Amino acid sequence: MARFTLLSRLRSDDLDEVSGMTPSREPGTLWLHNDSGDGPFLYAVESQTGRLRAIVKLRGAKSEDWEGLTRGPGGFLYVADIGDNDEERREVVLYRLKEPQLPLGRGAKLYSGAVQAFPLVYPDRRHNAETLLCHPKTGALYILTKEKDGGSEVFLVPSLARAGVRQVLKRVGRFRLPPPTPADRSRKGIGLLVTDGAVSPDGREIAIATYSRFLLYAIPPGKPLETAFSGRPRSFALPPDLEQCEALCYAPDGRSILLTGEDEGAPLYAFSR
Repeated sequence: MARFTLLSRLRSDDLDEVSGMTPSREPGTLWLHNDSGDGPFLYAVESQTGRLRAIVKLRGAKSEDWEGLTRGPGGFLYVADIGDNDEERREVVLYRLKEPQLPLGRGAKLYSGAVQAFPLVYPDRRHNAETLLCHPKTGALYILTKEKDGGSEVFLVPSLARAGVRQVLKRVGRFRLPPPTPADRSRKGIGLLVTDGAVSPDGREIAIATYSRFLLYAIPPGKPLETAFSGRPRSFALPPDLEQCEALCYAPDGRSILLTGEDEGAPLYAFSR
């Protein structure tokens, strides 16, 4: 039986608008970042207590509107500066770095090592986006846009061979979220919008967050990730106190999905089946 378990509440004043989350290589630790208005910082947090372990500044990076965070093969973290509410940015940026080694204790500040920046442009027009996906087996990266009509364009990130060189994203699909229910509309006054997502560690499933529920899409065996969105998702309403959900990730073992919101002191939930 599916259920939500409250693990903790985020206990740092620095985390007041979380919009990206991914598990650390260290058990029981998550990496998070804030939405626009913060600097280029990653925050390491203990999942069971919500306490801050470390703050990492990405040297040389900028933070216009960070909206996605994921792990990739080889020990890399990817940060997506892809938010564009007014759809006016000439380019978006993907940052890549080796996951920093965390210090002992809590609240220690660190500075990252080398950070690579990959500027990207859309092939058609400017888009707002809040979701970065990475296939755990192939390392392929995808950006999912946040369209006002409840749809999403799916773009494949080209090979990240040369940092600093602008590249064009490849459109590989489009999908629409299910129609909103009255309960969905009562939470935000709008329909369902794509606010974050993650791929399961076994590469078989995609979880998509919205403000009122999250959706699970099965990836057909042997098929590209984007083919998952042609199927019908399973849908689960979020807990009432999980407001403005814009951060979601799978636990490293894939048995649960972790979700949190943008409010200061936001709850951190684990969804298990």
